[in-house]
Amino acid sequence: MESLARSIAVHTPTHSAPEHVLTQTIHRLNILARWFGSIGAAQERLRGRRVLEIGCGQGDMTALLAYLVAGFPDATPPSDHKNNGPGKVFALDTAPLTYGSPLTLGQCQEGLTNSQLGHAIQWIQMDPVDYLTKSEATRPDDFKLDFIIFAHSLFYVESEGYLKKLLQSLGSWVSDQEPSKRPQMLVAEWGMRTSVPAAELHILVVKALAADTAPCGNVRTVVTPERIKQLAHDRGWHVDREDWVESPKIDDGRWELNAARKMQDRKETLSPEARKHLDQMLQLLVKGDDKVACMDAWTGVFSLGE
Repeated sequence: MESLARSIAVHTPTHSAPEHVLTQTIHRLNILARWFGSIGAAQERLRGRRVLEIGCGQGDMTALLAYLVAGFPDATPPSDHKNNGPGKVFALDTAPLTYGSPLTLGQCQEGLTNSQLGHAIQWIQMDPVDYLTKSEATRPDDFKLDFIIFAHSLFYVESEGYLKKLLQSLGSWVSDQEPSKRPQMLVAEWGMRTSVPAAELHILVVKALAADTAPCGNVRTVVTPERIKQLAHDRGWHVDREDWVESPKIDDGRWELNAARKMQDRKETLSPEARKHLDQMLQLLVKGDDKVACMDAWTGVFSLGE
């Protein structure tokens, strides 16, 4: 898996930080293995397929998906990076192109566009619900999908109410297609459970960030796997299978801890719930337990019922 991850990472604009890119790519390969049963199965089922990735961000999963739908390492894209082949990732995000650090969304997307993966990616900066319900004129005439993907993007949505609306819009759009041709919905998100004690801090950090009355970071809405399944079920989506990636070795927990620490400067303005989680987090830090590990990631595969 590490060899495959390195082959993908060299195409990304952030490959100058190879260990970070490598660990993030390995984590997303592990997610694909849970969705499809194995990396080999993922390669086979994604080759030549069309994927809508909702909440693509800086393209960590987008690069991997583009690599696989384009049929790498066997594919040889033309020098101008244009290709009329079927494999395509429609990478959608509502965030401004100036968002993100150390590279912005715009810089990362431009880098991937100019790479050998660029021919397999179409970037879309638009609200997902609007894209599904109001943008027929801007979608390709042959806009048919094999998979709809949420990879660590649900915590970014503005509210649970918005998530309900998005799942409903997806269900309405997919239900218009023949049952045998309907895309599956693949979801990966932090599961709010731990396999190692050091990940308890990550859970408290996420709860504190989500309860902040002035959110400006990566966590706006926390939904557990059970809640995701219930919201999806209420809108016609049924779970085909689910699995876990235990304590992935990536830096997200540390990044979010650094963001939560900044909340101390305005503690008196926080909501009671945010202060409670922040205090619990600080108590763990006082004990010297600042080596935060990532909590387990949950994965689910959904199909729209009849």
